[in-house]
Amino acid sequence: MEIIKLDLKNSKIRIVEKAAKVILSGGVAAIPTDTAYGLAANARDPQALEKLSLIKGRPENKPYPIAVLDLAEARQYAIFNPQAILLAQEFWPGALTLVLKRKKNAKILGGKLKTVGARVPDSLFCRRLSQILNLPYAITSANLSGEATIYTVSEIVKQFKNQKYQPDLILDAGRLPARKISTVVDLSGGKVKILREGAVDAPSLRGARLKPGRSDEAISSN
Repeated sequence: MEIIKLDLKNSKIRIVEKAAKVILSGGVAAIPTDTAYGLAANARDPQALEKLSLIKGRPENKPYPIAVLDLAEARQYAIFNPQAILLAQEFWPGALTLVLKRKKNAKILGGKLKTVGARVPDSLFCRRLSQILNLPYAITSANLSGEATIYTVSEIVKQFKNQKYQPDLILDAGRLPARKISTVVDLSGGKVKILREGAVDAPSLRGARLKPGRSDEAISSN
């Protein structure tokens, strides 16, 4: 596990390029996001996704959400209905993952599912990474499956140092604020369904007035 220091206020392009190179070569990088440290891999590379699952200790048939630069990029891979567009415009960039029907050209992103989860992190580093990669990257929390969310690199090293599979690169941005994880909302069906409530709560989602004339019952928790 190579560890490189990163200043989030002044992300040097060479460090972002280093992370991009690792990801494009099929590796996995531990990176700071707007919520916590995450593990990132090339979302279009099946072997990279398999490696990510081995590192994470998570079933390979469980797809990962993708991080993208903006709404325009997300629309290349997912089908946005009016409610999804309104939510994206209201909360992106930010800690909201939208689960949508995927387009045919995005089959690898959703595994066997016909949906894909996408979000735009509110992070200068993540935006620069997306710009350099010019493709979506799979993103998941930088902890072993079932363990707590990680906010420091020392915790990452502690969890993975004795594991067979480890991240190839860790970007150390210091201790991150202990923020809530992203909210996950499923819009692939006929109504908005909250799969996981996090930084964006249900009242905020309702306040976005997803669709004119639709009642608050359109937003339900699962």
